[in-house]
Amino acid sequence: MKKTTRKSLSLLVALAMVFTLFSGVAVAAEEGDFELDKETYRVVYSGTDEEVEMTVTVDEDDVADKVYAGVYEEGAGSWEDTTGSVEVDDGEVTFDIDFNTAALGEDTHNFKFYLSDDDLGGVDEEDAEYGYQDFRLRVFGEGVQDYSSGQSKVDDYDDEVDIEEASEFEVDFRYLDNTRFGDPDAVDGDNSADDVTFYVEVSHDAAEVEGASGSDGNVYKFEDKYLDDSNIYEFDVVSYKSGEIEVTLWKDYDSDDLSGEIDSVTIDVESPEGVDNIDLALDPDDEMKAGNELELTATATMNQYDAVGEDIVFEYREEDSDDDWDEIATVETDEDGEAEYDYEITTTGDYEFRAVWDDDDSMRSSEETLTVTAGDADAITAHEEAQFHNVEDDKFHVYFAIEDEFGNKLTKEDEMGVRVTDPEGDTYDADDDEITVTEDEEVNGTEEMYKVTVDYSEIDEEGDYEVRANIAGTTQRAYTTVTAAEFGDLEDIEIDLSHEATQDHDDLDEEFKVDVTLIDDQGMEKPYDHDDEDIRFSSSRSSIASVGRYDGEMNINSQGETTITITHNEEDLRDSAVFTVGEDPDYLEAEFEADRGELEGEVTLTIRDEDGYRTVNLDDDGEHIDEDFDVYLPDELEVVEDSKEDIEDGQGIFEIEAEDYGTYEVEVVTEEGLTTAFEVEFREEAERSVGMTIGEGTFTIDGEEYEFEDGVSPFIEDDRTMLPFRALAEALDADVSYDHDERKITTELEDITAEFWLGRTGFTVNDEAMTLEDDDGNAVVPYLDEDTGRTYMPVRAFSEALGADVTWDSATNEITIDR
Repeated sequence: MKKTTRKSLSLLVALAMVFTLFSGVAVAAEEGDFELDKETYRVVYSGTDEEVEMTVTVDEDDVADKVYAGVYEEGAGSWEDTTGSVEVDDGEVTFDIDFNTAALGEDTHNFKFYLSDDDLGGVDEEDAEYGYQDFRLRVFGEGVQDYSSGQSKVDDYDDEVDIEEASEFEVDFRYLDNTRFGDPDAVDGDNSADDVTFYVEVSHDAAEVEGASGSDGNVYKFEDKYLDDSNIYEFDVVSYKSGEIEVTLWKDYDSDDLSGEIDSVTIDVESPEGVDNIDLALDPDDEMKAGNELELTATATMNQYDAVGEDIVFEYREEDSDDDWDEIATVETDEDGEAEYDYEITTTGDYEFRAVWDDDDSMRSSEETLTVTAGDADAITAHEEAQFHNVEDDKFHVYFAIEDEFGNKLTKEDEMGVRVTDPEGDTYDADDDEITVTEDEEVNGTEEMYKVTVDYSEIDEEGDYEVRANIAGTTQRAYTTVTAAEFGDLEDIEIDLSHEATQDHDDLDEEFKVDVTLIDDQGMEKPYDHDDEDIRFSSSRSSIASVGRYDGEMNINSQGETTITITHNEEDLRDSAVFTVGEDPDYLEAEFEADRGELEGEVTLTIRDEDGYRTVNLDDDGEHIDEDFDVYLPDELEVVEDSKEDIEDGQGIFEIEAEDYGTYEVEVVTEEGLTTAFEVEFREEAERSVGMTIGEGTFTIDGEEYEFEDGVSPFIEDDRTMLPFRALAEALDADVSYDHDERKITTELEDITAEFWLGRTGFTVNDEAMTLEDDDGNAVVPYLDEDTGRTYMPVRAFSEALGADVTWDSATNEITIDR
């Protein structure tokens, strides 16, 4: 029953009343605080009075113990009927109202029902103490009223059942005005319909509808079905096949033409035992080239039935690896129990594939293997464009890579041609004894390279050698120039630690050594021979790690961080590197860096112990573990191809690329189970770039030079760059004001408001409290120079509070502020 909104009597009294007089009777426009049990009442036309039972719900605290009623047809000019007093029983009172069907005719009429504490017969409606409610009366003819397909519906059914289990349907039949079909209160006497005819259509022939009068294919007929004084009819649908089955109810069916749709629902049919077998087929099933599509087909069954509508997950990994399986796609099985997916593989290798039931990953197919080979040669590159050869060595080596369009390297025989031209112009190729070409070599961690070896001792000519390689049968070429010369004057030395970090552990089994590279004035490099004793090795904290004075051998002693330094005995040359000793890994740290205006950035991952020292994971033999890691990104980000470097010595990197500027969530999980979640922000190009130099009275905005007012200039005080706040505001185009009473500086720039106080480290940005500190955590405060009367602000804190980036070039004493 539809409930009307209650309104207090005090509000009703306050409402204006509109009066219209019909035959001396005033009809009120005052809505009562009670409810009728129906909005529409029905009678059958008889030519005489017909009685209708009407029930009213009232608040017993607001009405008398006995009440009176009357009904009035809008526009008729007289009462249709009034009643005597009826006792209120538990908040309800029922009246029998007479309607003159002869006067009303077969039609729909709008009435008002009045409720009062006194007899309404022959009186004005003003005496209806409790106001009125609107209702409709429908007077039907003698024929049986048919149900409406638009108002009828499936009232209830079982949307999930097992194979061979009945889905019980209840259909709610309704008249056109949405009242219950066959309701004795809706239509009396001969007009009380008690049977229906309808049709049920199922979407496949592996289902049947029970209780039907007959069927035609997938259409079942229910003819003249008795409703037994109810508007609900029940029947069952049973499916002998898993998956979804659509059930549609129709009102009419004529010559294969269904019409008058009543309702349509879907049943999800499952096997009681679930998927009990999955077969996986690959096409091709043995080997294919990178870039081609692999067709994966999984066939799932349930108790020998086709498993329809089940989610199958296709997964893969490298063959014979212990890596987790990576998901390719989730596909729903079709009506034959098959799930198909075309997958493009662009990286060479041996792979394993399997299909897994999404509801229970223990139900899976057997593993199928596939070898992916490189595609056709597409590009050739030299590992280095130029290099030096020390003539003291007999041979030098040059490396080339041939790749397909996806970057996979090819190292097949006869794939590459080579020509070497010596300083005298003589040429050599792979058929000459001086030249050797080998495949599948590795250099500096780069695998699958062609290695060209030149026997310098046989040629013995100082100068430039041109080494040219080409893809066989094409004009695609790459070049490297090798300069053969004696090692010149020593120009620089570079330190190279065998490990940058380790773990302080009793079972540690690694060698730690400091190597050195010597670099001459031409840029030629050669390894340092420790037996020469020209270079001294030292550690800033031997309690953490000590190092042999001349041999560079390191010993690990305790947790902490030390600096290893190399110093040449005769030349003023030094270099150093930080070495860290941690304890058990505790957490994974991620640092992100991206230049403004760029949509690419780099993430550095560092394993740290509980004290924050960089550390490593060790295997059972006490050796360092080089860890792979998985990166989980939102759809707007992706890992830059070939940028991912495994965690080595407790540190790894990868690059990510964004579709657009913004802040995104990233999660990383390492092979050994450490995880971290962090935000990365890609920011648009700065709209304003301000440059200034310590001691200079000018500054630049986007390259154009301006002068500070009053001849001021930035200066350094206590290792901090200071500037009068008004000069800073001018440079950043910000509005500033000063409150002398509060000694407060207020700065506004676009949607940012920052407030600083003289002599205080605390400040606010958009009402959020912050503290002025330098990079070392030392307090920084604005202050007033009594001599000049100017208020000085720390440049970095002021600028960053307004959303700017500040960079400092110690070599030139230049500050750059980008916003």
